[in-house]
Amino acid sequence: MSKDVLYYPTIEFYDEVWLKTSLCLWDKIYRIVPDSYKPKDSDEVKTAIDNGLVKNIIFK
Repeated sequence: MSKDVLYYPTIEFYDEVWLKTSLCLWDKIYRIVPDSYKPKDSDEVKTAIDNGLVKNIIFK
């Protein structure tokens, strides 16, 4: 069973403690990102993305 979640309604993660705690519960966290938008991610969020824990759903 997949344990994934959609982060909504914002794109950026403003609370890294929430992100780290959530990754203890869910395997992946998805977020919707417009094609032309570059998220302003912290180093912790970039590390999670690099490790496949946070995934972008690109909205065109």
